[in-house]
Amino acid sequence: MLRSLVGSEMCIRDRSAFGRRHLYDINYTPPTRSPNSPDWGMALPLMVVVLAVGLGLFCASPFRITTRPGFSALEIKIWYIALPFVVLVSYWALVEIQKGLESSHSDTNAANSKTDELRQVDDSQEAGLVLVGCRLAETVQSEYQKIQIWRHPKLGKILTIDGDLQVTEADQACYHEMITHIPLHLCHSQPKSVLVVGGGDGGVATECLRYPSIDRVMVVDIDAQVTRVCRKHFPAICAAFDHPAVQIVHQDAASWVSGCDERFDAILVDSTDFGAASPLFTPDFYTQLRGILQPGGLVVSNLTSLSWNLQTAQSAAARHAQVFK
Repeated sequence: MLRSLVGSEMCIRDRSAFGRRHLYDINYTPPTRSPNSPDWGMALPLMVVVLAVGLGLFCASPFRITTRPGFSALEIKIWYIALPFVVLVSYWALVEIQKGLESSHSDTNAANSKTDELRQVDDSQEAGLVLVGCRLAETVQSEYQKIQIWRHPKLGKILTIDGDLQVTEADQACYHEMITHIPLHLCHSQPKSVLVVGGGDGGVATECLRYPSIDRVMVVDIDAQVTRVCRKHFPAICAAFDHPAVQIVHQDAASWVSGCDERFDAILVDSTDFGAASPLFTPDFYTQLRGILQPGGLVVSNLTSLSWNLQTAQSAAARHAQVFK
């Protein structure tokens, strides 16, 4: 049976900046309530009226105040004078409680609005959140895309392509291990041949070599400059490219797959999802991938971050379901 395993890069996206995502934005500060004086409304006129009545009862000799058991006339007069202040304090407390509830409701709405806004942020803006404080180490403009290497004080070197975050040296294993080991270890008993679509940084190929049963890893990436730059800056990640079981071809994967007569136990699609890689995210391409799978083989697809682009992932999963029935 052919199976389609839908993967995502949520693991690396969420850890790349050590909790920077979701409700965190370097330019966002939660709304705070200004310490303005409360709006007293009718409290002051009411206080004046009650105070006038109290003073009148206290000072007017014709009026006789009937005492109650346990209360003297003086105590009752004092109560009349204190009454407006009790009303004032009670009104102030109610105003503060109401403003606190409104402020809490406003903050919640602002946070929800900000969350919805951040969920629509594109990948280049996501990368911008990580690159704060980075120093640019190298820029290469290839035939297909802009390749940049950055140095981060905590994450080490970072690879971006056209401004989109691709690899962070400190935690790249979170992504490469997820997209490789879950399907190969849990979903396939003894994989022998693996096709990596994209993967010019070498991380997926390096993880594939951890399986003794694998004797062939074919990497098809359109841009030779990505591999050259990664060999220079990420030698440990690219270690697989020096292994005899690994073969790398710099060619458009869509055209390469259409002319391929070899079959693979697993196909790992580790490519960008924009620019030159756009043809790799069509139903026709996945139909071609199904044609070069061994019986019982599987396809793993990189579907961006579920917490950021859930709708994109859902539509891609629906397309895969139509191909891999």
